[in-house]
Amino acid sequence: MISAAASRKSPFGNKNEPFQVPSAMLNLNRELHQVLQERNRMKICNTRLYGSGLSQKNEREKIKTLRFKAVDEIISSERSYLRQLEVLMNYFIKPIKLHTFIDDRNHSFLFGQIEMIYNLNGELLRELEENKDKVAKAFLKMAPFLKLYSVYAFDFQNALLLLQEISNKNPAFRKFVVQTETRPEVQQTLNSLMIIPIQRLPRYKLLLEQVLLYTSPSETDFKLLKDSVKQITSIVSHINSCVEDQEVTLMLLNLQNSLLNRSPKIVKPSRKIVKEGLLHKISRTGSQIKRYCVLMSDIFLYCKILKDREINTTVENALECCCIFPLKKCKVYELFSDSFKITCQGDAVIFSSSDIQLVHSWINSIRDTIDVHIQCRKTLRKESSKRKPTRKKNIRHFENDYPSRKIS
Repeated sequence: MISAAASRKSPFGNKNEPFQVPSAMLNLNRELHQVLQERNRMKICNTRLYGSGLSQKNEREKIKTLRFKAVDEIISSERSYLRQLEVLMNYFIKPIKLHTFIDDRNHSFLFGQIEMIYNLNGELLRELEENKDKVAKAFLKMAPFLKLYSVYAFDFQNALLLLQEISNKNPAFRKFVVQTETRPEVQQTLNSLMIIPIQRLPRYKLLLEQVLLYTSPSETDFKLLKDSVKQITSIVSHINSCVEDQEVTLMLLNLQNSLLNRSPKIVKPSRKIVKEGLLHKISRTGSQIKRYCVLMSDIFLYCKILKDREINTTVENALECCCIFPLKKCKVYELFSDSFKITCQGDAVIFSSSDIQLVHSWINSIRDTIDVHIQCRKTLRKESSKRKPTRKKNIRHFENDYPSRKIS
């Protein structure tokens, strides 16, 4: 906020102070941006209307046809969305409750809103199918209930962490999930199905904007469409603030579930993956061994490759963790243009690649992440200084050295 005194100063202010844009100017800029957007929209419509050489009547019919196609896309994508929710409910949510893998309290926290979202969107689909000319009316009728999506998005990260904790503690539940994910009727992970509702609202915004593009300002539906887009945009902006954390958590979970026996436990709320990929470890004899390396916000680890795995995917028992270095104690050195060394409390490892740019990218990423981690520790509760590199034979102790936060 700008103080009252500061607001009376010359707009150029003190040379040492950053220039503050007056709020009135910001409002004017927003208004101008909206006007330009509307002008561009009208220009597109006019180009289609008069630039094709067709009669005005025929071109209007063409635009009307394009509008119906845009509405049909909303309806077809809504049907597909509901089918995915049905897969989630029929193959995961209901059987999990039937087999009592999870107690009622946790089941309600994890899945309680899915059925409500399904019923809400089922009503939206019925409204759209009954009258394709009233697409905006259908969305405005639904708008007050869309806040349910915000609640779901807000809880989603903790839901993923809770699912992971239950999976680690309950082998029967883990086996059920893995077997169900590979069924021909499913062919999707439980995590990917659960994130679909969060991805749906941004899709609505794009679809409605497409319908608006082919709607004339003279039509009664035009203002209602703009209001629909505005209301969904406000909810989407809130959901987007949660999306990054959710993506970070999903990346960690995909890596966790790809580790041999899902060990060690690397998932915790404050940790994120910065960089991952293949490098060659230089052995003491000078031979090169392919390893899967992962740089996180507070640790660096590398793994033996048991199965092929693409970045940010889950492949059961694809990686065996060989070593974990706490970044707090790490330093990185460039040896040659194609290799670098990481040291940590007397331990060290050398990596190389024929891709020189990749090597430099790893060096810079590790250095930057170490700097950020050390700076963050200065403002937080300091952790134990006794942490040391953890080699394969002691990997199981890593979970005690780096405890994950319990989920209530």
